[in-house]
Amino acid sequence: MNKKSLVYSYVRATTIENCILELSQGGVPIAGGTDLMILIRDGIISPNKLVDISKIKELKGIHEENGTISLGALTTFSELVESKLVREKIPVLYESAINMGSPLIRNVATIGGNICNASPACDSAPPLIVLGAKAKIVGNNGERRIDVEDIFKGVRKTALSKDEILHSIEVKIEGRLGASFLKLGKRNALAISVISVATSLIVENGAIKDCKIALGAVAPVPLRAKKAEEFLKGKDVSNADKVFSEASKIAMEESCPITDVRACDVYRKKMVEVYTKRSLLNSLNRAAVRA
Repeated sequence: MNKKSLVYSYVRATTIENCILELSQGGVPIAGGTDLMILIRDGIISPNKLVDISKIKELKGIHEENGTISLGALTTFSELVESKLVREKIPVLYESAINMGSPLIRNVATIGGNICNASPACDSAPPLIVLGAKAKIVGNNGERRIDVEDIFKGVRKTALSKDEILHSIEVKIEGRLGASFLKLGKRNALAISVISVATSLIVENGAIKDCKIALGAVAPVPLRAKKAEEFLKGKDVSNADKVFSEASKIAMEESCPITDVRACDVYRKKMVEVYTKRSLLNSLNRAAVRA
């Protein structure tokens, strides 16, 4: 065994305060461990101490208050799939969760871990970004909130300090918004994304009032296609097929994928164009239903 993969100590934190103390002393948080244990096994990271946060009650639960849904960082993907609140109020996140891994993985993998692992192919990031979700972060200096998209600073790099932990994700409900998530893998299940796309639209008086497009696995971090978004704003949806085709080409040009074992960069770019248009059409249909 590679010595770099050995873990030298393990502690279980039962409160946020205890967790923050352990993190400030060099600990690395672990909950489901579906990503972290692979990184340790492969010698990519070598923590001196693992801090088990799986029993911290404050990090659990899904609830709605004053038009905002709060998702505890320890919420598993199975809990997202099974939540009536998620399915009915933020179905785009349900679409992402149901396509994440196998049932066994979904039973233990958490939304907080998926985000904080900061993989370019993070499936929960694009839908949360197009929903305008906020991340509540707590640490020695108190709590702060940032946009979920601002968490990602590079491959496996986040905006969290070593003494900070993701507490929850907050999604403000917009009743007129239609959103869609699509994922392309090398097979229909149990596959890391070749690319993923999430889009959201608000339509008012037959025109696009607001929109967001988020791309996964085509840049070092989940990517907002902001030029495509600006192009779409104000466009008449009566000619949606043509307008979305043009916007999808712009999104394709904004992407900057790599070639790896799953796909080449040229194929990924083309699929950004194809899947962005499909997702926009889905979002438009859902926005029309909610209007």
